[in-house]
Amino acid sequence: MTDVTMLLDDFDLVAARADGVADPGEVQAAAEAAKALRQRSGFIGDTLVVALAGGTGSGKSSVLNAFAGAEIASVSPVRPHTDFPLAWIPSDAGPGLERMLDELSIYERASHDAFPGLAILDLPDIDSIVEWHRTVVEDLLPRIDAVIWLFDPEKYRDPMLHEEFLQRLSRHGDQFLFVLNKVDRIARDELDAVVADLTTALREDGY
Repeated sequence: MTDVTMLLDDFDLVAARADGVADPGEVQAAAEAAKALRQRSGFIGDTLVVALAGGTGSGKSSVLNAFAGAEIASVSPVRPHTDFPLAWIPSDAGPGLERMLDELSIYERASHDAFPGLAILDLPDIDSIVEWHRTVVEDLLPRIDAVIWLFDPEKYRDPMLHEEFLQRLSRHGDQFLFVLNKVDRIARDELDAVVADLTTALREDGY
């Protein structure tokens, strides 16, 4: 993917210098095609960009902190808590990732050297009472490589999560990894039944 990024950067330079030389309509059409390629599903670059998504209280920030081994994202019993996306990115991620985060208006960032080539985005709660949280998440999904979707054992069957979000996103199913979080809150003799029920719900959603 690095080669693709370099080609697009070179094309941007050529397009910028084409003013007065090439047909403006053709340059504009080519520029739009290049922009669409940059915004394709997934990040064009060496860094794997993974988002932590899910409903209110599913534990996204706590999972990010577990990855980091430090309190990168704040956690709170107040719901909703995460108002803005937070990017945990490699210190040598390069300008391509920084540019993508700028385009997505993700300004809260923390750098790391723990996992070279891995960036994790902590997203706002998609079922929050704060309506614009949904818009933020929906805008991000087509631009990243993978989604780790967390479920809370108490809300994993929430119709809002399934009908308003997961069913609509099932066309991106190969980007998703589903995780049942906080399983310590489920009785051992009930865990298999909960997992089977969640699996059934996801199949009904189209996954």
